[in-house]
Amino acid sequence: MQLDKNRISTGSKNWIRYFFHLHKKGVLSIGFKFKSDSFSEMIHYIFNKTGILYGSALSNLYTSHKFVSHLTKEEKLKLLLFENLFFVYQCNNAKDQIDYNNFLNILERFYNTFQKKISLWDFDSDKETSLKIEKILSERVKIKSNITRGNYWLNQSTNGLVFVDVLLLRVFTVSVHVCANRFSLKRRGGSDFGRFSNVRDDLFDAGRQIISSVACVKPHFKASLSS
Repeated sequence: MQLDKNRISTGSKNWIRYFFHLHKKGVLSIGFKFKSDSFSEMIHYIFNKTGILYGSALSNLYTSHKFVSHLTKEEKLKLLLFENLFFVYQCNNAKDQIDYNNFLNILERFYNTFQKKISLWDFDSDKETSLKIEKILSERVKIKSNITRGNYWLNQSTNGLVFVDVLLLRVFTVSVHVCANRFSLKRRGGSDFGRFSNVRDDLFDAGRQIISSVACVKPHFKASLSS
């Protein structure tokens, strides 16, 4: 556990557990007021207000300035990405059902799915889940480019795509719920097909929300480039 109660140091180990510790105590909470409960509208607002859409942490979602003022740009973005992923989890679960370990397990499954396809990082099987996630997030925002190499702008631009993790996690978690519901129906002999259809429709709605989110943020992104 970190020693400084007024700082979250994402450059050191166990910062995720410390984040949970502060959140459980009620020290951390979302600093924005939303005008709608629609996921697409909330995520649209968050993406623009926090700067994650542009690959930069203009402000954080749960943590106030005093917790992050000492962090580098890369460390702030790492925390912001984690906060956005946690927000998706909160949107999918009732307040009394928030389970930090369950959230970490979902994140591990989510990133492990992509790891098998593109091998972005190595997993340590004996490492505690929160430490695995810390390592993964570090890799997601790490800038490895060099001006003297031809890949400078390509690598610099990758942080502008970390918001895609948030959108994909939304799809992933909804699909997990669909699969769980399908298994439950199968055990009962498929007698509750109407309920499964509702969950299936929710998955399609989530997909439309995400497409809507991207469509909404693009004009703002273009405007910011031209201003």
